[in-house]
Amino acid sequence: MALTVFTATDCLRCNVLKRFLNERGISFDEKDIKSGGKADFTSFYARHRTAVHRGKDGIEFPILVDGPEIRQGLGPSLAYLTAGKGLDGLVRASTRTHEWIDGLSLAGDDPAQTDALLSILRHLNACGMKTVLHTDGRQAAVLEKILKENLAHRLVMDVLGPPGIYREVFGNDRILQEIRASLRLVVRFPEYRFRLVISGFPRKPGDAPAYGVLTPEDIGEAARMIQETTGSDRHPCVVAAGCWNGENEDPEKPRQSFSQGDLFPYRSRARRYQVFTEIEKKEESPL
Repeated sequence: MALTVFTATDCLRCNVLKRFLNERGISFDEKDIKSGGKADFTSFYARHRTAVHRGKDGIEFPILVDGPEIRQGLGPSLAYLTAGKGLDGLVRASTRTHEWIDGLSLAGDDPAQTDALLSILRHLNACGMKTVLHTDGRQAAVLEKILKENLAHRLVMDVLGPPGIYREVFGNDRILQEIRASLRLVVRFPEYRFRLVISGFPRKPGDAPAYGVLTPEDIGEAARMIQETTGSDRHPCVVAAGCWNGENEDPEKPRQSFSQGDLFPYRSRARRYQVFTEIEKKEESPL
């Protein structure tokens, strides 16, 4: 069965998706909602209303349909065509408009996911799209390749705590070498930002409580790690509130989060080592 792609006339992202399909010889049935495909889309939308997001500016196109699989937006559509469900959760719908696209995340250490993401970035770059890439710093070698190929125009890196937290969570110092290598690479991108993420983390066996929350001092130490690794205290940096509900993220427990007022002590600590640190506004979140 051929793919169905719902598009809109003069839609830049629709054209980028169609170019991807055509270059790879993938057959598809295009239905332009402004040129003969309106009735088909109206019928489709009536049947799949919960699968199609309608924002304040209306419905985003393109929408890719492959039998029961529906992907809305350029990023998720490219991800599905490149890796099936393999990039679900790592490539999301973009919050940016025009030639800018975000919702792209470099995380984990699965080589198949990495190759698929690089393929998407290369296509977007070839089509003149400007990408905002999010990373947790765990793939420095891949990040260096992205830098050399100019595949990301803006980079956002989550710093998940001070060195001690990385040791506790990952159980070794190798992760710190990776994180520090990524820190040094991030500052070489045309535009970048560090996010000091306040979240919960598992403690060592026997510690009480078994699940902890980063303190202002922890965030200060994370900012100091950036300063010491990069040799500068003047990077774009925000304090960002994560949310959690305890060890193993029990779905039966309510998720906790910080108010904006709770974040001021964290910002004050971080500013000792990164003087431009601000509190992240919700609309600034990279994903």
